[in-house]
Amino acid sequence: MRLARWIHPSILVAVLLLYSRSSAQIEQFFATLEVPASEDGLVFEIALPKHTYFFFEPVTVLARFRNVGDEEIALVLEERGLSGIDSKLSWEFSSPGGQQHRPTVGGSSLHNVFVIPRNGSVFFALPDRMFPVGTTKIAIRYSHLEEPKQTPLPGAQVWRGQIRSNEVTVVVQDKETLTREEQTSVEDKVRRHVDLFSTGDWATGYRAESYLVRVSKYSVPILLESLRHRSSLVRAHSVDTLGRIANKELAEELCFNRDTSFLDELLLQYDKERDPVIKAKIVYALVSFKDTEAEQRMRIVETLRTALSNADRPLRKAGAVALLRVSPSDGIPEVIKRIGDTAYFGDEGQGIVLRVLQEETGQDFGASHSQWMRWWQKHQSQDTR
Repeated sequence: MRLARWIHPSILVAVLLLYSRSSAQIEQFFATLEVPASEDGLVFEIALPKHTYFFFEPVTVLARFRNVGDEEIALVLEERGLSGIDSKLSWEFSSPGGQQHRPTVGGSSLHNVFVIPRNGSVFFALPDRMFPVGTTKIAIRYSHLEEPKQTPLPGAQVWRGQIRSNEVTVVVQDKETLTREEQTSVEDKVRRHVDLFSTGDWATGYRAESYLVRVSKYSVPILLESLRHRSSLVRAHSVDTLGRIANKELAEELCFNRDTSFLDELLLQYDKERDPVIKAKIVYALVSFKDTEAEQRMRIVETLRTALSNADRPLRKAGAVALLRVSPSDGIPEVIKRIGDTAYFGDEGQGIVLRVLQEETGQDFGASHSQWMRWWQKHQSQDTR
């Protein structure tokens, strides 16, 4: 993983926070590390403020770049100009004549360059990560392989190459019962992440979702409360998060507690919700419940049929896609009945629905209603493939 992805977007704040503490305090975390000798003057080390965490507790990883050579090193941490530190700065300035304008950035795209003096170090607190319960060993690789895009800083050469950090061990515990203090702490963190949904920034919202997915054991009750939030942004992200929490494949991949206990609440919220965009999100979230028992799946199918017949075109598309995914035997004839009407799903929507129909049947008759009907009449009592 490239280091720049770990650092963005809060690297400047992290650096300032670290330097607000004494150097001795920071150094102690790196005191016992065993790091391979450097061949080019640069050593990359990572450390943990502590080694044992609870499953809901974000893990902070400290990083240190140490210059053991005889020349200053210019370290490039972000190569995409406006996505680096410069984009996080608020400029205050006055202009002659009072004209209103914003300063532009010109020249090199290397905005995040740090100079490490001889025998000096630069410290960073990398954005927090969630780790699964158990023991995890981690290391990070830093790369900068491009030729410099600007004249190297005076007295410092831009470092190029790849370097791997040492390995550290993170131990994460699970607890069946939390103390009152721990319960309050995790609920506070959950609510603060839910509050981030209202920022309107997609990346911020997605990162908040990812945290809440990891702590599904405690986030689900609060997310269900948020389905009734006055902000459509909060409701939309809450639905997306619940859909991810119910997703079996995602739970296996990320090692979190899958939860499908809230199906009734989602179905009820579909009926109560007035925003068609959020209703469509609920419809897509219901796909995560496709492996539930037959009685529950029948109730899902009923809701998806309702969505498929809604006056809102994007919601009809969502209903068609979800119904094909959850129950192809129900979805295929419903979609075939409508596929000849190019206006029903809209041009873009029909293309999406057709692609899913082709995936579920293994057939491709385009938008020909008659050909799809002939095929379905012949094969409906058999496996769709």
